Amino acid sequence: MYDIYQRILMEISENVIVGVVDDSRVNVRLLEVMLQKSGYTVKSAVDGTGAIELVDSHEIDILLLDIMMPVMDGIETCRKIKTTNFGKNLPVIFITALTETEEKLKAFEAGGVDYITKPFVREEVLARINVHIKLKQAMEKLEEISVTDELTGVFNRRFAYEMLYRMIENSRRDLSEFLICFIDVDNLKSVNDRFGHGEGDRLIGVVVNAVLACIRKTDYIFRMGGDEFLVLLPGASMVNVTEMINRITVNLKGNFIHDVPVSFSYGFADYDGRMSLTVDELINIADREMYEQKLAKKKHRGKP
Repeated sequence: MYDIYQRILMEISENVIVGVVDDSRVNVRLLEVMLQKSGYTVKSAVDGTGAIELVDSHEIDILLLDIMMPVMDGIETCRKIKTTNFGKNLPVIFITALTETEEKLKAFEAGGVDYITKPFVREEVLARINVHIKLKQAMEKLEEISVTDELTGVFNRRFAYEMLYRMIENSRRDLSEFLICFIDVDNLKSVNDRFGHGEGDRLIGVVVNAVLACIRKTDYIFRMGGDEFLVLLPGASMVNVTEMINRITVNLKGNFIHDVPVSFSYGFADYDGRMSLTVDELINIADREMYEQKLAKKKHRGKP
């Protein structure tokens, strides 16, 4: 039968890095040995400045932080950590020998999620770390789901609007420019009707993969719904966009879903900080241009 240590170890996620901060090197070493034997990677520091550096490295998944330290105590250190982009969501478990409720309340008010008392009890240390790692991973998963499309894995419509609001605000402030490209997958209804929605999903996937392979690292792709996608190109020129479309077209050349060729229609819209367009107005410009191209394709195919 597994004992309590083995059951806990079964629940620990792989590649979890724990930050340990205590001005007592003996305490740091005790926790290092305990955690490393339990499968964790440990990074340590002996003061508040070192704790902030650990957080700034973006490497740790959870922080064990001593309350009583010279120069900058754990409460002040935690407050500073919580003002940073990465640190605001980092679980901080305080290490304390204090029994006063008031001090523990200060720790929670500073942003701590839990505390571990000295002397250390292995079962308690592992259990508390495990609980908060699992909570952090669950929150990260929920956040990922909230901004991504389930079928394709690209960003969703909700996040597209959020990003475009930010881009417009930044553009108005800095008088900078950006471009969007509205993409519509051709022939999706035909594929769905003739071969089923599974093949329609495959058609969408082929186009999305082609787009992902051809955009820059600084670009974003969003699924706006059904067969419609939007690509956001910060700081791009029309040359960049034309090159992107040409690469996608070449990438898709010769691809078929059964006897249906894989293709797409597209339209552009640009924005600079002197404009007063709303997000919807900007999207509609690109959408209308895309729709006109799609109509032109249909008329061309209808010619003898």
